[in-house]
Amino acid sequence: MSTDRDVSRIVRSWLEEGVTTLPDRVLDDVLDRVPATPQRRSWWPARRFAQMNTLAKAAIAAAAVIALAVVGYSMLPGPSVGGPGPTPTPTVSPVPSPSPTPATLANGSLTPGTYRVATGQFTLKPFVVTVPEGWSHSVGDGNFISKGDPWDANGVTFATWLISHVYADSCQWEGTLAAATSAAALVTALSTQTGHQTSGPTRVTLAGNQATRLDFSLAGDFDVTTCDNEFVRLWPDAGPNENFGLPIYPGQSTTVYVLDFDGSAMVVVAIRNEDSPATDAAELEAIVESLVFEP
Repeated sequence: MSTDRDVSRIVRSWLEEGVTTLPDRVLDDVLDRVPATPQRRSWWPARRFAQMNTLAKAAIAAAAVIALAVVGYSMLPGPSVGGPGPTPTPTVSPVPSPSPTPATLANGSLTPGTYRVATGQFTLKPFVVTVPEGWSHSVGDGNFISKGDPWDANGVTFATWLISHVYADSCQWEGTLAAATSAAALVTALSTQTGHQTSGPTRVTLAGNQATRLDFSLAGDFDVTTCDNEFVRLWPDAGPNENFGLPIYPGQSTTVYVLDFDGSAMVVVAIRNEDSPATDAAELEAIVESLVFEP
């Protein structure tokens, strides 16, 4: 054990006197005593250290002190020659890329992405909406963005609408049109409409705006032959233009959000069928949540 004491004494002397060059024989001796196993992470459990014997701890501690001192000394700046060193180059923060300009909503299949819809027949304000894969848009259907066929099968669809009149009864609708030009009047008319099941109205927030939500549904076994022209309809196009409007079919659920923009009303519609895939219904909800109206 005399060699171990010599090593410890020399190391202490070297550290106390500030010697910058370690004798080769001491370094060789210490390195010979350190096990040549790969380094482990510094978060070894403390109990692993408690199991080491005194000799091993002394040798490893000495080696660690020497290694740190040598590495630290080697990284000290050398003597200054010819004035101060070069000024470090400042780090430049990366400039975030500008958001891509939303594409204009086109006819046919849509590439996944964000689209802009301008003010027109079906919306009071321009808006942007994000669409996933597998969705399409039909010019003939106004602002309908759909996956599958919501009118004939198990599809789902999203749309915006401007409404001036509402049928008092969606089944026996002939001759029951009543004007509903304000948001409050529209909510009242839709809340009291008969001919189908209604849930709501409920106050919600949509695209950062206060809105009123109503949910309409028609049972899958509903007999449409009892309705005028064997057709169930909620409202015509604004005007009113009864050549067009929004129907509701057996097995269908329609969520309507009524928005008030400076005293004028518009609605956002989300339609699904009782056998629509859950993944498609979830995508429809995500599309509604992605809606952003421009100022």
